[in-house]
Amino acid sequence: MQHAMRQFLTGSWCWGLVLILAAGQGTADDAGSAVPTPAEMDAVQAQVNHVLHVAGEPGDVELGRGRILWLTGNENKWTTRNFERILRWVAEGNVCWIDTGLVSRLGLVCGFGGSVRVALVTEDAANHPLASGVNQIEAQDTFLYMRGLPEGAQAVLSAWNRADHVVVAAWPVGNGLVLIRPARKPNIVEENSRAERHWIEPCVADGRRLLHNINLRSLEVIGANFPR
Repeated sequence: MQHAMRQFLTGSWCWGLVLILAAGQGTADDAGSAVPTPAEMDAVQAQVNHVLHVAGEPGDVELGRGRILWLTGNENKWTTRNFERILRWVAEGNVCWIDTGLVSRLGLVCGFGGSVRVALVTEDAANHPLASGVNQIEAQDTFLYMRGLPEGAQAVLSAWNRADHVVVAAWPVGNGLVLIRPARKPNIVEENSRAERHWIEPCVADGRRLLHNINLRSLEVIGANFPR
């Protein structure tokens, strides 16, 4: 496994992904067979960083640059038309992560509650690859949640006290995947950001494992659809 990871990081990313899949680290059936080590998680994160493009507004979107696109920022900067274009790109075999706070642009309702700081794996997602090794995640203050899901999407984690308050969802679109998830944790957390800390805490509960599962699943999808 470690040898495959080294090849993954030093060679082309596409061939590296093939090596990881061959080593059994990238499939849903194998995901729960062994607990990934911190070094393995870091290696996968490094590869995701190589293909990830973060866009805080429509002008930041560069669909040809990376195979994983993360949409974040203020919802007022995004429109439904922006999302239609991106969903067409996803359907071609790409992956898009969307902050839960932007789901209104998908026609869903977004909300938050001061007590919703814990999210649990939903009953229907117990065997989902994103839920491997995960029971619950926590935010420092509160999670944003969505009410309702796009057609074909699956709730993976929801608020501990409300199954209809979905925090994380997986939505296959064509040959690609949309993951609706909590926002990015800033590099510097300021004291005056209280009540705005909606991100997954990686060092609390199963936060790091969920983030690893998101990374791994995303690499699976783009690897399976990457043109040979």
